[in-house]
Amino acid sequence: MLPLVAHALDGVEEVEARLEKFTVDSWECCYFGVDRRPSIFLVLQPPLSRPLSLEEFQLGHISKQLELTRRTARSVVAFRKQSLHLVAGVMLIAISEVWRAPNLMLNFTLSNADLTAGLGLGIAFLITFVLSIGAVVQRNHVTFGFVILNWVLILDAIGVLIVGLFIWFFTLQERNHYFQVFKAQTPETIIKLQDKLQCCGYFLNNDTVEIGGNFCANQTFVDSLVNPNDTSAFRCVTPITAFTDATLNQIFTTIFGFMAVVICLFLASLCVIKTRQEEERFKKIDAKRGGRGFV
Repeated sequence: MLPLVAHALDGVEEVEARLEKFTVDSWECCYFGVDRRPSIFLVLQPPLSRPLSLEEFQLGHISKQLELTRRTARSVVAFRKQSLHLVAGVMLIAISEVWRAPNLMLNFTLSNADLTAGLGLGIAFLITFVLSIGAVVQRNHVTFGFVILNWVLILDAIGVLIVGLFIWFFTLQERNHYFQVFKAQTPETIIKLQDKLQCCGYFLNNDTVEIGGNFCANQTFVDSLVNPNDTSAFRCVTPITAFTDATLNQIFTTIFGFMAVVICLFLASLCVIKTRQEEERFKKIDAKRGGRGFV
């Protein structure tokens, strides 16, 4: 058992590792465990007639073998970040379709344009996920796929910003906006809203009151609800704006939260581009030195 000090697979911190050598057929292998992470088996090119010293390890005589480990680790990290994009896209599409189902309050709060915007953003996220997979599986020295991915991520960020601001804008004028929405509803829908919210009309004692249903059954009952000392009593504007405000706040907060997913994948893509460029540079230097290790 040979104690070693090696960089963590993500290149951020140094951790203690151990190199345990054993032989399988004509190949020598090593078991490389780092910081309790899943173990990775490396195949070392023969012949190795003697154990490697710590100095030889540090000089890079097995750097080519460790490159496989680093690539595997980077692929795992990249896949995790890509999975976030996939989850976000699937969630947006699923919610956009589920909320199209008949639901009195949600159908009143969200228009088809709102749901279509969420659906389009989810599809854009899925397209970005597919592009990111294509960029990762390219050969190590190729970075063109990541460059394209970064431009697509910028477009995703712009889309998230537009959709989020579009929804946030309506939270600033809910009373007036949903007054117009309320008036545009059919009498049957208004009666259902009045029964559900126990109110009569968007503003009490005006032409938005629909007589019928269980609560606003007749004009005499509606007139009895008028209280000069409490103009907010039994008005639908109060429960409607309470529901729409909570719903829209949750939606645009979630939409803006997707910006963190986009930024994380964008930064990860930049790191992969930089790492691949550095590895290609050192390979060229190593080739000029006659194939010898380079640190």
